[in-house]
Amino acid sequence: MAAAVRAMWAHFGVPGQDFQEIGLLLDLTCKFEEILEEWPIAQGYFCLPAEAADRLKANHRDFACLYVMVGDRFQSEGRRAFNPTEKMHACEHIIMISHLIHPGLTSCWRGEERNQGSPALEKHVLAQSKGFFCV
Repeated sequence: MAAAVRAMWAHFGVPGQDFQEIGLLLDLTCKFEEILEEWPIAQGYFCLPAEAADRLKANHRDFACLYVMVGDRFQSEGRRAFNPTEKMHACEHIIMISHLIHPGLTSCWRGEERNQGSPALEKHVLAQSKGFFCV
């Protein structure tokens, strides 16, 4: 999916600073997908090998730095876009333990409409595990 969005951006985007920076963010998003597709859950990969986890961490570091930089510039120009969210922070934690659990087996979509059951599920899991296994 990210590659298709990247191709559309390359074709329809207007050259300039925004075009370059957003293009880089899309490139990094494509790298996320490529790394995760190398180690599919369907083939029994329930965590990433150390080398792949390290690449994912480095990619996230680059993505987060650029994302915040672009967001700061947009904010200084009075544009509302690229605001860091709780989801971005949750992704960082998920990526940091990707050598222990595959990111595809986790969820960072708390609060979105289609997952209104999440708070009840989280409460149950926390009660059962006493918080030891929760990210």
